[in-house]
Amino acid sequence: MEYSGTPFFMPVCFVFLCCKFFLVQMKILFGRIESVCLCLHPEKISERWMRNFKKRLFLSAKKNLMRKVVLVTGGQRSGKSTYAERLAHQLTDKPVYIATARIWDEEFRQRVVRHRENRGEEWTNIEEEKELSRHKVGGRVVVIDCITLWCTNFFMEQNDVSLALEAVKAEFDRFVDQDAVFIFVTNEIGLGGVSPNRLQRQFTDLQGWTNQYVASKADEVVLMVSGIPVKIK
Repeated sequence: MEYSGTPFFMPVCFVFLCCKFFLVQMKILFGRIESVCLCLHPEKISERWMRNFKKRLFLSAKKNLMRKVVLVTGGQRSGKSTYAERLAHQLTDKPVYIATARIWDEEFRQRVVRHRENRGEEWTNIEEEKELSRHKVGGRVVVIDCITLWCTNFFMEQNDVSLALEAVKAEFDRFVDQDAVFIFVTNEIGLGGVSPNRLQRQFTDLQGWTNQYVASKADEVVLMVSGIPVKIK
């Protein structure tokens, strides 16, 4: 007589599906309980968000051979650089810092020296005004501070906004074509009023369009508001 395994197989499948449904419902329930707890204790939200953000960033970067682009934007003294440096420290103990500022005078040079000393010896410090792609940073976590000064260096040599923008885009694409984690710092200078100065208006356009381009290529975008990170993308 031929034996059929169907009578035994069907109950097993039913039990398996019931267990899976139960686990999914429990996950949803615990998620709701966690949300309520965070509402009751709002001071824990930033800490928890930062921890989850770091985990997602690290796992995603590892999955994609360490290639990741993060854009940190905001107003002046909003905590952009501090956040970017802290994020880099959480991802590696040997971060890279690329400063794009042009040294205009001795006072500014001393300021750069102080900032470098404050960052600590664990940082690899690079000064590069324009050609970021000259530096090979494969497998590293890199903070680029900042896009605003980087754009300034292009604009000072080429006042045509369209040409300067194309040059910035091309250099950005060449630079991020490496397996690394890139943390770009920039400014939202367009949040203020419209300047009466023509050059300032042109640079605001260049900065804004550059920010849009980098944000479109970024895996994560964070807006800093009074020292608080707000996830945009």
